[in-house]
Amino acid sequence: MSVNLCSALQCPHSYKPGCDMYSISNHCPLAQVNGVRSNQYWLFTSEDPDIDRLKTQLQSEVLTKEPSQDRLYAESTFRKTPAVMSW
Repeated sequence: MSVNLCSALQCPHSYKPGCDMYSISNHCPLAQVNGVRSNQYWLFTSEDPDIDRLKTQLQSEVLTKEPSQDRLYAESTFRKTPAVMSW
């Protein structure tokens, strides 16, 4: 069974049509983690993911970068349903 990592990590860039940060999901730094594969829209793994480690990696490699911060700010200002991060 495959696990959608974007959903499991509650990534704020993950929306219904796919990632709104990277036009192709394999451009996400998490796609380089062993056992993670991607299609055009999402990241998946068939292994039991270490969610805490991946959340830390997502935070350090994606969410703290300036383009990500700018996009999240704009989305929280202009979207009717802003992204939810529970961590």
